[in-house]
Formats: sequence, C-alpha cells, structure tokens
Amino acid sequence: MKWVCEFVNRSSPALDVLGYHMYVLGSGSDSQLVSKLTSPYALSRVSSGARVMLEAASNCTMNANKRIQVWASESSSANSSGRKNVTNTFANSFWYVDQLGQLAKLSHSVFCRQAFIGGFYEMIDQRSLEPNPDFWIALLWKRIMGPGVVSIEREHWSSSFLRVYSHVSKTSISFALSNLHEVDSFKIYFNSDGYGHIKQRNEYVLSPPDGDILSQQIHLNQRLLSLNPDGTLPGLEPIKTKSSSPMILDPRTIVFVEFMLPEAAIDATF
Repeated sequence: MKWVCEFVNRSSPALDVLGYHMYVLGSGSDSQLVSKLTSPYALSRVSSGARVMLEAASNCTMNANKRIQVWASESSSANSSGRKNVTNTFANSFWYVDQLGQLAKLSHSVFCRQAFIGGFYEMIDQRSLEPNPDFWIALLWKRIMGPGVVSIEREHWSSSFLRVYSHVSKTSISFALSNLHEVDSFKIYFNSDGYGHIKQRNEYVLSPPDGDILSQQIHLNQRLLSLNPDGTLPGLEPIKTKSSSPMILDPRTIVFVEFMLPEAAIDATF
C-alpha cells in the first residue's frame, strides 16, 4: 500500500486525522465466515492493515511536525451488511473484543463501529430493539477497560486461541480475555506484584446460552442479559474472587477481569 504513504506525505500539512475502513473478514456472504470469527489467524489480520496506516501517520508526523491521529473510521467483521444469524450473534463478539484490543495496542485514537443499528452487524436489533451481544461487549469495555494500554506479549502463553488484552486507569488494571477454542479450557494465573496488596478481583464472564455461539443472546455470569422492562440497563454485577486464585477460561467464552488498585499503586502507576 505504497499509495497510502505517498498520499499522507503529500497531504501532511493539512492532515489531522488519518481514517480508514476495515472489514477484516471479508464479505458477509463468505461460506467460511463462522469459522473465521473464531480463527486466530483470521482475527490477527487486523494488525497488518492497521500497521500500514500507523506507519503512514508516523511518516506524516515526521514531515509535518505534528501528531496525526489514526482512526478506524468505519469497521465491522464482514462487509455487505454482514450476515443474518452470524454477525449479529455471540460469535461476532470474538472479533469485536479482539479488534478493540488490537487497535488500542496500535495507538488508534478512535474506533467507529459499523453499525449501531442497521444491517446484520447492528448492535441493536432494529426489529425488536433488543441489544445484540456486541452491545454488551461495548458497554463492558467502556466501563472496565481503562484508557492506558498495558503491553502483553504472546510469549507468555503457547496457544493462539487464547487472546489477552490489558488496560489501566487511575483506579484499576483490567483484562479482556477470549477463548476461541471449541473444546479446550485455559487456566489463567494473575500476578499482581508491583500493584500493592490486592485482595480480590472482579470477573465478568460472558457466554452464549447452551454453548451456541450463533445465539443472539448472551449470559453474564450465567444470567441472561436483557434490558429492564422500562428499557433501562440492568445492573452488571461481577463475580468477586480472591485475587491469587487461578481462573478457568472455558471454551468459547469472553471474560473481563478487573483489579481495583490501592492508592499506593495508583501513585506508582501514574
């Protein structure tokens, strides 16, 4: 994509944001779309495309003596409106968590999700007005994952089916974990050394009903998530667990984990 770098270099004096569209899994009509949503190889393709844009923005920054923001200004898993009963189901949430994590690591300032309503990748079902699973992913990510990105290298675990991202805020350090594997579980150990005395952690375990990843419903800690009768959001209560206990990450599940930092750790972190 040499033309991207050339375009950015020539436009740099007037350019503040470099935005691009990404539908990393291709067409919604792809017969392999379901398997791609749980494929480590397919999901990792996000990084290659995003790095091209990041490199172009970096070159622009050097030429224009200013920081150019990189935005994923339109993105979903599959183009052509996605696919009914696939991109509006729990399966799509594996892509969503993974792309949020990857783009944050790659210094993207904004991620514009296609679409809040409309098409078959919508976050709110346009017929029932009930949230699809990705709506709850977005809500939990916003509430739990802080603005600071913590670097985690894959050398610490052997399987590419285990996806791990970590963020930090002034009050917490948090993790988003996905198990893409159909049958294997992972035992996760957390090391909170260096962050003071942390006694417990909060776990938000997301899973599809009866293990059906093509369900439009989603469970939080084994309870069905849905709006209250008056249309308001329900309470999203975590499981509170001893911080030093290992966590079992079941097949085809997504978990947000939150450690609340003591004041001493906050001062050290920021």
